[in-house]
Amino acid sequence: QEEGRYTLSGAKFELDGEGVKMVTTDGHRLAFAAVRDGLAIDADAELDVLIPRKTLAELTKLSSDFEGDISLGADENHVYFQIGSRLLISRMLSGQFPNYEMVIPKNNDRSATFDTGALSQAVRRVALMADDRSHAIRFHLSKEQLLITAQNSDEGEARETIETDYAGDDTDIGFNAQYLQDFLNVVGSEKTTFEFKDGNSQAQLRPVSDDAGDYKYIVMPMRL
Repeated sequence: QEEGRYTLSGAKFELDGEGVKMVTTDGHRLAFAAVRDGLAIDADAELDVLIPRKTLAELTKLSSDFEGDISLGADENHVYFQIGSRLLISRMLSGQFPNYEMVIPKNNDRSATFDTGALSQAVRRVALMADDRSHAIRFHLSKEQLLITAQNSDEGEARETIETDYAGDDTDIGFNAQYLQDFLNVVGSEKTTFEFKDGNSQAQLRPVSDDAGDYKYIVMPMRL
C-alpha cells in the first residue's frame, strides 16, 4: 500500500523567511494553510518538521482565548510553543510526509461559489440519509444551482438544491459528506469556492476571503 511508506499521523510544518505553511492529510483529503503576513521570523530561520496531531489539538486549545503573540522554537527532536506563560513542548514525528504539492490541483478550470452556511446546512441535512458506512452524497452541478442527494436502501432518499454562480456543463461528483462538513465547520468565511476539473479528479475548496492567509482543502471524489 502506497500510504504505508508515509507518516500521516501528524502535520507537516514548514517555516522560512517568507512565512509558515502547515499541511495535513489522511490519504483521502488534504488541508493546506499558509501565512505570510504578521509574522516575526528570523531571516535565517528554517524549520521542516512533522508535528503530532495531539500536539495540534493541545495548541488549538491553549491558543483559543489567547490574543498575544505565540513564539516557537525547535531543537533536534522537539518543537516548543510559548503561549503567554504556558510552554508546550512536543516531540517531532519521524518518517516521510507525502509530496503534497503533487496533490494540490493545478488544472481545476471549473468553479462554483456558495454561501458557506447554506452549503453546510444542506450537506448536513442530506447526509442524514447517506449510507452509515460510506457517508456518500452526490453533487449534481448545473447552471446556477447545486443539487445534493443521498440515498439509503432502508430509509429512502434526500434531495436539496442551493444557488451558485456555476455556469459550466452539468457534472456529477460523489463525496464523503463528513469530509466536506469538517471543512465547512472551520472555514469561517461567508462564501466558499469549489474548484474541480471533472467528476473523477480531486476537488479543491477554499474560503472567499480578504485574509492574508492561504487555505486550501483538497478532497478526493467517491465512486457512486
